[in-house]
Amino acid sequence: MTRGELFFARGIIFVEGDAERFLIPAYADKLGVDLDALGVTICSVASANFLPYVKLVGPNALSIPFVVITDLDPQEGGTPLADLRVRNILKVWMNEKDVEDDVNDLLKQAEGEGIFVNDRTLEVELFKAGMGPAMVSVLSKHANSWGEERQKLMNAWIAAPTTLDEKKLLGWIKEVSKGRFAQALAGHVEAALCPDYIKRTLEYVKNGFTSL
Repeated sequence: MTRGELFFARGIIFVEGDAERFLIPAYADKLGVDLDALGVTICSVASANFLPYVKLVGPNALSIPFVVITDLDPQEGGTPLADLRVRNILKVWMNEKDVEDDVNDLLKQAEGEGIFVNDRTLEVELFKAGMGPAMVSVLSKHANSWGEERQKLMNAWIAAPTTLDEKKLLGWIKEVSKGRFAQALAGHVEAALCPDYIKRTLEYVKNGFTSL
């Protein structure tokens, strides 16, 4: 969508990039959430910087209902990158003293305000939701140098998801590009294989952005 379309939407789903822009409508269709009928548009901010958009459409400006979907982006031994990102969004319409200090409490609070954060990153959440076999199909067709070794690794991760090497998987996806990968993967989505945070987002939207 173009930025101009924001002004005509009855609701907005802000996402980080093209991957979500391709996959969320596919999941919405499988879950029976008609975004077109609801007048809800998906806006990619092409980054994790949602703040200018939230300020534009938030309750102190255009007052268009919206949700934000973003990655947790955990940092080894440190605070997830989503912590500051979410705090800054909430402070657009909340007093700073009312924003939770603990990161886990913060994320619960944020979801009640329409900000949905996953446990890792989108592609890892897709894998953990059961999309591994579909990811194999896409990667084997589009990734560079796909071969027996990669196939064996993917099969092992699918059999034991806790063994997933996230960096390696994300590296293979980058060979395809996240947007192109997601566009191809969208044809494989099923309601039963939808990450929980996307389900909760779409349910929130279906219920009419009741918290905003």
